[in-house]
Amino acid sequence: MQKTIPKERTGDPGAAPGTSAGHPSGRTGWLNLPQGVPAGTYFASLIGPILLSAVLGVQLVLAGVLFVPVPPADTSDLTQWGASFFIRDRDLSVFGVGSALALGLGVVLMWAWNRRVMRRTSSPGSMRVTLAAQIAGAGILSVVFLLVWDAGRSYLRQDLPVPVSFVVLCAALAAATAGAVFMRLPSRRDPAPGADTGAPQPVERAFSVLDLLVPLAIASLVYVPIWRQLAGRFFVDESLFHWDYYTMSPALAYSQGKALGTEIYSMYGVGWPMVFRALGSWLTISYGRMIQVGTIYACVYMVGIYTLLRMLVRRPLVAAAGTMMILLQMFLFMGEVVVWRFPSLTVMRWAFDVWCFIALLVHWRTGKRIWAAAAGVAIGLGLLFSTDTGAYLAMAVALYLGVLFTQRPDSRRHVVDSAVLIGSAFAVLLTGLTIAARGEILSGQFWTGWLQALLEFGGGFAQLPMSTAPNMTTIAGFAVELTFYLSVIGYAVGRLLHGRAAHIHLFNGLLAVYGLLNLMHFVGRSGDFTPYRLWIPMALIAVNLVDARLDAVKKGSKRPLIAGGLALASVATLVGVMPRSVLLEPLASYPGLLVTAARGARPDGLCLFDNPRDLCGMPVRMGESVNHFHLVVDRLEQLKAQGKRVAVVDETGALFYLASGTPSFSRYPRIFVAMYTHEMAKEVQDELLDFNPDYILTRSRTDPPNFDIEDWPYSSFGVAPASPHEQSWESFEKLIGERYQLDSELLPFELFKIKEPG
Repeated sequence: MQKTIPKERTGDPGAAPGTSAGHPSGRTGWLNLPQGVPAGTYFASLIGPILLSAVLGVQLVLAGVLFVPVPPADTSDLTQWGASFFIRDRDLSVFGVGSALALGLGVVLMWAWNRRVMRRTSSPGSMRVTLAAQIAGAGILSVVFLLVWDAGRSYLRQDLPVPVSFVVLCAALAAATAGAVFMRLPSRRDPAPGADTGAPQPVERAFSVLDLLVPLAIASLVYVPIWRQLAGRFFVDESLFHWDYYTMSPALAYSQGKALGTEIYSMYGVGWPMVFRALGSWLTISYGRMIQVGTIYACVYMVGIYTLLRMLVRRPLVAAAGTMMILLQMFLFMGEVVVWRFPSLTVMRWAFDVWCFIALLVHWRTGKRIWAAAAGVAIGLGLLFSTDTGAYLAMAVALYLGVLFTQRPDSRRHVVDSAVLIGSAFAVLLTGLTIAARGEILSGQFWTGWLQALLEFGGGFAQLPMSTAPNMTTIAGFAVELTFYLSVIGYAVGRLLHGRAAHIHLFNGLLAVYGLLNLMHFVGRSGDFTPYRLWIPMALIAVNLVDARLDAVKKGSKRPLIAGGLALASVATLVGVMPRSVLLEPLASYPGLLVTAARGARPDGLCLFDNPRDLCGMPVRMGESVNHFHLVVDRLEQLKAQGKRVAVVDETGALFYLASGTPSFSRYPRIFVAMYTHEMAKEVQDELLDFNPDYILTRSRTDPPNFDIEDWPYSSFGVAPASPHEQSWESFEKLIGERYQLDSELLPFELFKIKEPG
């Protein structure tokens, strides 16, 4: 019979105050609790040094991205396009070093604070005053630092020497932040030995009507019923460039029998292409259908967020409010245009983390090994569906398991459970990769292809330095988020050092470590449109902490109803004074089920695809261009029916391959964008020679007279005059001219036919 683990909320095991005992394993901590001070009060006061070290860590990171020199880079192997695409950055290294130093400094400051409190114990009231002063000091220093940092960045943008005063001020702020921990501690007035009120309490869950209303609200807000029209809009805006890379090209090639990784480049992972290949047995693959599936899964994911919060907090209303807060910030940060235009910025990118967190929480509370296996399955699927975020999840869980090993009394059982989790993760991962590789799992080429994006884009491609890309609002949000994650991790470390870490502290630490690792996405590519998806771990922790604080307020208040009423009145007042643009406009701009029903259904209108209907709602002025597109597709279908092989040497390859059902010749979704090194350019040319097509469809070198380029939106990523792809195109032009002759003009495209022998 398996042992049931008690359900914990917050705080410590019920040990006597002023002692270092109390850990369920009986182990003592590195630091002792001071005599005569309630443990709850002491750990609350510990937030001051932790926060100060986190603030200093943020300052080190932001100062480092300005002052740490960028190492020289060898660009001799880059094409013209690659050189314009390559930015050697050092932000990720600075971020890692700064975060590690902040956590190390946090340990030092906690030790210094512990020694100071041990020598001069204060009353709970005086310690709270000191904590408030430290928090205020950290906030003021942070605001001043950000203002000075932005001023220093302005100097750098103008290629002016960084003023000495900026360097001196940065050093002074860092010294003041670190020294604030030794702020004068008021002497004790009224000793208050009392008992620690943070003992774990069992959490009982009862059905709430919100358990029905919240999923319905999520579906009505998130699901997009006009997915065909949304696909058409993205086609007009940017020719569905990001969907080609994320799923369309890999799924299309995989459905034609090609192996993912080796024969087709799958930049983000192999999971979603395999899903859409499987769905292709019932539903025809289309861009709009992919958007529809993505919105459906987003609804399922957000229900998972609500489920996790219902397990963490006591109050269904708090869980519902937390879920809606996460939804609101998604709409606020992203809006209609961005959310589904970039699938890599949606929950499709980190699709299985919430299920892993749920499984880990249930495993802790029940002790059932099946939930350890479920967590491993979620990690394996996470690695399949998105290699980088899946790796972050795996690293965070590995650290979590290592910490638990030092805390649980039954170490042997924990080792077995961890082995089950790791084994199930590897089993799922290797099974999925074996299916994706189509028998090439043991080849080095597959593993290189699977990890290609991580290796290449981590080395400078598509980087956006923090010192130049984001606006100040984004940088301030990053500073807040990094401070929060470092503080939560530091608090969990502090509990461990004192031997008083309950599971809820470790679980919050797990979420914070995972959030910290995901911040590398923003650090490496610091665009103003990326932060929203990185706030979810922070929001989960914040809701959990708010609910725990409500418990403390309820226990300490003689009139909890009055306190709750005041809290609700405060929230209502805040909502009432917030501008309409913050709450209503972002939600109203998103074409969810509720918003679409309120506006009334709109017809699909002009569609680029007829069977199945897709890429709809296009402007009427594009009617002639749509007809011309069908003319090109009809010609490709005729050649396919004749048994001829056709290669599309253009960035619109996926669009024509999908419409005509012809196979692609290259493993890259968009060949010119992919050719950022001379080696990759030669690889694409060799692929064309090996494919040896009978016909080649490519773009005309000059646009025809009176031709409006906007009438062909899928030419936006093609070869145009003064394009950075000009160098790559010249090599293809030479190759085509040697082996092919012009067959017909389908302006702005040309169809070339292979030359007859002799």
